[in-house]
Amino acid sequence: MKRFFMFLFIFIVSANLALAESHLMRFADVSKDKIVFTYEGDLWLVPITGGVAKRITRSDGSELFAKFS
Repeated sequence: MKRFFMFLFIFIVSANLALAESHLMRFADVSKDKIVFTYEGDLWLVPITGGVAKRITRSDGSELFAKFS
């Protein structure tokens, strides 16, 4: 079930981003109630139930492969 929501989220975000910009949402990880992913070199967090993603990093460097522990 957890993977289903992750793939559904990735599909919806990818479809919206493909229409709006050429950037990609990548390297997603799913916890019990949240999804974290990389977009434009920063990490974003969104509830697994959907909603607005919030940027949780903002730097000159590139953050990749976020994981919940």
